[in-house]
Amino acid sequence: MMDQNKTVDSLDRSSGTAPRRKFLVPRFIANEIATWKELGLRGYIRKRGIRFFVLIFLYYLVRDTTLYVIIPYLVVSGVIGCPGPGAGP
Repeated sequence: MMDQNKTVDSLDRSSGTAPRRKFLVPRFIANEIATWKELGLRGYIRKRGIRFFVLIFLYYLVRDTTLYVIIPYLVVSGVIGCPGPGAGP
């Protein structure tokens, strides 16, 4: 198992590769990625449980349904209007 004292910084330095967009990734996500790389898919599922993957799936389901189904439907039905050219105050 991964030593809890190791940080993501030390893992990046020990691999010899430059960290990719480290400033954009929250620390808890970076730690989860490091755990995933260390344990693999089966080990990660054993550690976190299937509930973790269900939550991720539901998040993306709701997000994508909103972006690609609900908002376009509301625009087409006229509930949400998009002002045309020349429409201004």
